[in-house]
Amino acid sequence: MAGNTIWGLDIGLSALKALKLTYDADSNELYAEEFDYIEHAKILSQPDADPDQLVAATLETFITRNEIAGTPVAISVPGQSGLVKFVDLPPIPDEEGRLNLVQYEARSQIPFPLEEVVWDSHFLSETSVGIFAMRRDQVYKQLAPTTQAGIEVSHIQLTPMALFNCIAKDRFNNGRMLDEDDEQAGLTETIDGNAVVVDIGADNTNLIVTDGEKVWQRNIPIGGNHFTRALSKEMKLTFSEAEHMKRNATKAQDPKKVFQSMRPVFKDFLGELQRSIGYYANVNRSERIGVVLGMGGGFRLTGLQKYLSQNLDYEVQKVDSFATLQGDTVTAAPAFQKNASSFASCYGLCLQGLGQSQLASSLLPPEIHKQRLVREKKPWALATAAMVLLGSAIAFFGSTGQFVNTHESRFTDTKEKTDSLTQKARDLQTNYDSKLAELEESQSGGEQLTASVDNLRRIPEMLRMINQRVPRDPDEFKDLPLREEISLSGINVSYHDDLSLWWENWFDTHLQAKLDSGEIAEDDPRINSPTGSGFVFTLDGFHFHNNRRDPANSSGRFLSSRLLSRLNNLAPFGVQSAFTTVLSISDSEIPETSSGNNDQGEQTRGLFGAIGGNRDKEEKEEENTVAQHTRFRVTLVWQPQKGSVPGDALSATTP
Repeated sequence: MAGNTIWGLDIGLSALKALKLTYDADSNELYAEEFDYIEHAKILSQPDADPDQLVAATLETFITRNEIAGTPVAISVPGQSGLVKFVDLPPIPDEEGRLNLVQYEARSQIPFPLEEVVWDSHFLSETSVGIFAMRRDQVYKQLAPTTQAGIEVSHIQLTPMALFNCIAKDRFNNGRMLDEDDEQAGLTETIDGNAVVVDIGADNTNLIVTDGEKVWQRNIPIGGNHFTRALSKEMKLTFSEAEHMKRNATKAQDPKKVFQSMRPVFKDFLGELQRSIGYYANVNRSERIGVVLGMGGGFRLTGLQKYLSQNLDYEVQKVDSFATLQGDTVTAAPAFQKNASSFASCYGLCLQGLGQSQLASSLLPPEIHKQRLVREKKPWALATAAMVLLGSAIAFFGSTGQFVNTHESRFTDTKEKTDSLTQKARDLQTNYDSKLAELEESQSGGEQLTASVDNLRRIPEMLRMINQRVPRDPDEFKDLPLREEISLSGINVSYHDDLSLWWENWFDTHLQAKLDSGEIAEDDPRINSPTGSGFVFTLDGFHFHNNRRDPANSSGRFLSSRLLSRLNNLAPFGVQSAFTTVLSISDSEIPETSSGNNDQGEQTRGLFGAIGGNRDKEEKEEENTVAQHTRFRVTLVWQPQKGSVPGDALSATTP
């Protein structure tokens, strides 16, 4: 079969998915040649898992079972590890001018120096360009497993964009209207409007909205592992036992209890979908959602499709086949049909590698591409040089054979010099290779030393946003119990590599009692344990806005409505939760004035005096000299890597 061939490789947290495709230019058909689905020995995000070792073992199994030599390999990387920006540009007919404008936009949109990132762009239309970027150290980290396994990667694509390529081709025919040949081939226009693609992975969900030409994407920090952890917590199971029960929920001894244990995660996931779709619909009022397409290993969870269909206002379909993919040996295989929705990313990668995709950007570092080009040209250069030398030698020895035979001693000195120069060249090459290895080792050490600086640079941005959200009262002479100003007396910031360890101790100390008493609801999303690394901000402050008859409750309501609600609005920037603790409520003495009737005395009573007209004289006099002073503490969890990039944070405004 004539055509180009490529492997698409998607290394997820739970399994490796691989698909080998061939494009036949004569028939304009895509054929699936081979596939593989290999689950890791453990889910990579399990507490006791060693991701590097597990991925290396899975790749070794893949190489053993499949022939990949001589075939290009494309891989996908998680969407949350990269940056995607779509920018509208003015129409510029000059190609060089367009490229310069894209370069300018890249420097504006990417919050790092371009030398520190790998980036690429792709024009979706004459005026719309997508800019894609990823930290250079993160790119090499993602490449490390395949490099160590001896697999050469031809291009790297973000998972959401690989999914876009798949859906654009398979459901929208790359935005092209179907013709008679397409209809005869079995392709039909199945989507009227935009499609919402929901790809549920182990720890995250990729959500994209597309009409086959344009795309909008968002990462949702909920995946299949969240359902497993809910089962593990509620039913007192190990992670492995809970994972097995989740996959076989209908066969459990008490299926109803299993689904009740996962119900809070169902609700949280539904809420995230509704917020994301609602935001897209508000921003793009002229667009219409036609269908929700579910895919990924997490979408196989029993009851999830039915639950979303009942609670979303759109039809929910599961992607379990690809209309544009030929090759019965693969598409009819039971293992492929069972996991078909997990191969969408692989399909999109193959489409890009075969030149059949809407999007063709790649985050493969350009220096790697150049090294391979040089290496590919070396054999041809050596062969050419050898042919030139051979021709020269034949001509030389043919015309001067008699001279050489007669005067052989003339070339002795030249040969010795040539041998000397050859040895010197070898010594220089050896020295060069040694120095290059030392330089690479130094660069690696420097990158490790500066890897954590990025998070530290974000702290002033978060402090700025916290400062914007602290209420202020411009009326300095309002009675203290009426003032809505909140003062911060101190801020402490600590960094944790694993927030779940810190959370377990802090939850038992500060929140368990509130949860038991009903002060905090069990379905409050803020009580979900954070995962991964992040910062903990501790804000100490005070205020005077109290009802003297019920100071504790009035202070709690005041802080919740005026401060916590504003801090929790920072969720799009990575704030996971914010809680407040009232440390003390005490009476603060108001200084006496020297005269009861002078201006200073009137001003003091106006500032600290009591409110109301029916209390007796003693009560008023007491409140004229005493005010309720409430000290409180707010604890805020911030994970910048799960929110917007710093550039977005800097442009945030007070709600």
